[in-house]
Amino acid sequence: MNFTWQSSIVKRLKPERIYLVIAGTFGLAALFANAPFQAPDEGEHYARMFQLSEGVLIGERYAGTAGGELPQPAIDVINLGGTRTYYEKKMTHDLFAELLHPAFVDWSRAPRAYHDFRHSVLYSPAGYLPQTLVVFLGRHLRVGPLGIMYLARLAGFAASLALGYAALKTLPIYRWTTLVLLLCPMSLYLLGSLAPDGMLITGSTLLMARLVRLVVQKDRPVDSREQAIVLVLAGLLALAKFVFLPFAGVAALLIYPRLGSLRSKAIFGAAVLVCCVLPVWYWGRVTVALFVPGRIDFPIDPVMQARHLVGAPLAFMATLARTIHVRYPFYLHWMVGMLGRGDTPMPGWFYPAFGIGLIGCLILESGGAQGVGWGPRVVMIAAAAASVLLIFAAQYVSWTATGSLGLIEGVQGRYFLPLAPLVILSFPRILATSAESLAAALASVQSVLWATVCLLTVIFRYYVPAPALPKGPMARLANISTFANVGTGSNVLTTEIVVSGHGLETLLIRADGASLAKLGVLGVLANPSLRVRDSEGNVLAFNTAPGTNSNTKRISVSSASVGAFQLPTNNADSGVVLRLTEGRYSIEVGGVNGTTGIVREEIYEISGSGTRLAKVSSRGFVGKGSNTMILGFVVGGAGTERLLCRAVGPSLAKFGVIGALSRPTLDIGPLPSGDLINSSWGTSPFRAEISSAASSVGAFPLAGDSADSAAIFSAPPGAYTMKVLGEGSAAGVAQVEIYELP
Repeated sequence: MNFTWQSSIVKRLKPERIYLVIAGTFGLAALFANAPFQAPDEGEHYARMFQLSEGVLIGERYAGTAGGELPQPAIDVINLGGTRTYYEKKMTHDLFAELLHPAFVDWSRAPRAYHDFRHSVLYSPAGYLPQTLVVFLGRHLRVGPLGIMYLARLAGFAASLALGYAALKTLPIYRWTTLVLLLCPMSLYLLGSLAPDGMLITGSTLLMARLVRLVVQKDRPVDSREQAIVLVLAGLLALAKFVFLPFAGVAALLIYPRLGSLRSKAIFGAAVLVCCVLPVWYWGRVTVALFVPGRIDFPIDPVMQARHLVGAPLAFMATLARTIHVRYPFYLHWMVGMLGRGDTPMPGWFYPAFGIGLIGCLILESGGAQGVGWGPRVVMIAAAAASVLLIFAAQYVSWTATGSLGLIEGVQGRYFLPLAPLVILSFPRILATSAESLAAALASVQSVLWATVCLLTVIFRYYVPAPALPKGPMARLANISTFANVGTGSNVLTTEIVVSGHGLETLLIRADGASLAKLGVLGVLANPSLRVRDSEGNVLAFNTAPGTNSNTKRISVSSASVGAFQLPTNNADSGVVLRLTEGRYSIEVGGVNGTTGIVREEIYEISGSGTRLAKVSSRGFVGKGSNTMILGFVVGGAGTERLLCRAVGPSLAKFGVIGALSRPTLDIGPLPSGDLINSSWGTSPFRAEISSAASSVGAFPLAGDSADSAAIFSAPPGAYTMKVLGEGSAAGVAQVEIYELP
């Protein structure tokens, strides 16, 4: 009786119906709650679909840019709507009213101007079909620019909703798991954006649903109608983004053996060529002529980079493997939930909970996958791997400096969402029978929960002001600079930083040597080298002076944005700009060819989306006079920042450091009550508090009778210095540390 009741519930509880209800309510709410032009690249997509609606299929290059001529009101709304990129900036009534004006426009008489949208101008019309149609209608109805934006969002949303519904209705296996995937916050958020991602995700799911149905239902005929539907879907996917061309390969390999006569196979092969391969080839020639580098901080040459890739494939594969190894947490987070412009992460508990829930659904439904053999599974996994390779290769040639040995830049986790159906549908059978009722219950609960979290995250991001706390989270370490004498071997300057939180921390890191001489500093390090590593020793960035700093323009712009003095043109200083996820990193500053001298290492926080600098420690040589080590730091924000500061000398010996400073003295100032000076932490009346604080932040313990120095203080916003010197004429290696305290 109980089994009959459960079966009845499952029959009525269809994943496609749940998808319509949840996506149609929460997705629509998120569409309108999301501030204008705040989804990834929405401004550029808006410009491209506006251009297409005027019948201009191919853009133009102009004065080192790429884009086209657009009506001025369309350009104005993009520029105004794209100004708010920081988490603390919210959508207000006044800003919305400004965006809404004018509500109606006679587009035929509006003044026109050239607009640069170099990224989206490369996209074919295939990804914008429904949006282009409604923009065309909106223009002729004289709807204003913001109204057209919402109409375009609704058109893409409706198309994605229809594709997702058809996919879930067609799928013979893993329907509930696919439901969870289509309703994960990132997918749901993209369904209601101007980007073509929503239709790519649901379109790839529908394509794979039809192909897997053919695999499972082996007696189902593959007639010309079925072939046409599959090839149109595969062709549109590949034309929208060529990195999805392997989907056409899946269609060919799964359908071709099912065709009977040689004639039908020849016709199908020609159809694959005409529908999928030739359009991608043609549009590739168009994009080559239109391509303008999206980065101006260093020279990019896709042709030379492509030749480098082909000439050294093993080096590229090693770079690819290193990039994935270092950044896979970032890719996974962005794949399932990193909203806004990539600046709004989900709550920390969401990511493991989503992974566990998705795997649970996969296992519960795996018993129903017995109809898919290992051959189709291998084909699907190979296609997913090929698309991943194409994604990284495309970013490598168009977003990374020629011959770079660093990590591949520009890859975002959302790019992999259309590939998820390939992985899910190739999941092997684990259970003997499918526990569909449990899978349905688990998937339904998850879908409602994830959709709710998605909507609330959007609302809090754009409409709920952050609480003005008097201390703690509002204040933050915004800038750290270390002034030290750089030697060789263990006497190079080594700094460790810890980034905490979920999101991206964008930092400007500089090693100033030669430029210090212009400030009157004697004995400077003429040619400093800068190397940034992750916690496993992988090199994320490497810069040596002179002449190897390819980031000059970007460093100049970033320096101006944080108020740092400009480095002289063609200088011998080093610098990098990095976007880091949560984790531990080290910065090494030495001299080229073993040179030594005074250097100033600087770390500036450019922006942080849910992240902050939680720890900074620098180890270097401490001498006398101008050879003391000075660590300056700036506390930004509001309230106060409670910090643990330490100058470690003798305790370094147990870590194998030779020549450690025997008795370091720590001098912190300026403080309202006078400088805080400590020369032996064990004699401090706050010894117990210091020990407890060190334990709470994971700092290694100091021996109670050691001559190391440590202090705790609360710093209001402002600039401070920490001077480390040896008692008397003592010199040696010391480590100065700053920890944020809860």
